[in-house]
Amino acid sequence: MVRLVAGWALFIHIYVICHNSIWTVVMPQTSNRLLDEFAKLMTDAAGVADGARREVETVMRSQGERMLRDMDVVQREEFEAVKAMAQRAREENDRLAERISALEAHLNLSSNT
Repeated sequence: MVRLVAGWALFIHIYVICHNSIWTVVMPQTSNRLLDEFAKLMTDAAGVADGARREVETVMRSQGERMLRDMDVVQREEFEAVKAMAQRAREENDRLAERISALEAHLNLSSNT
C-alpha cells in the first residue's frame, strides 16, 4: 500500500491510497463545503475516467473487428470446420485409392487367366 499526503492551504490533507492497483482518494471528515465539493469533483472525475476507458476499449474493439471483416479474415470456428472437412476428404480419398488399386489388381488377375 502506498500513501501520498499532499498539503492544501496548510490545513487540509488528501490521502491517495493504492491497493491492488486501485487508487482511492480519501479526505478526513470536514464540514467545509468547498472541501466537500472538491471531494465530490474528484469522485466524479474518477468515474468519468473509468467511463472514458471503457468507451475507448469498446471503440478499439469494434474498430479491430471491422478491420478484420474488411480484410476478409475467417473466424476460428469456420476455419476449424473447414479443416475437419478437409481431413475427412483426405481420409475418403485414401480409402477410394486403396479400393481402386484392389479393383485394378482384381481386373489384372482376371484378364491374365
